[in-house]
Amino acid sequence: MLAFAISLQKVHLQDVKVLREKILVVQWAILFWAEC
Repeated sequence: MLAFAISLQKVHLQDVKVLREKILVVQWAILFWAEC
């Protein structure tokens, strides 16, 4: 059960990382679009 919870946490952390990267990309796209 503990191992499952830990693996779940790892997956969650990876999801958060990916989400942050996506948000950064979107922010850059908006900034770039606003400049042009």
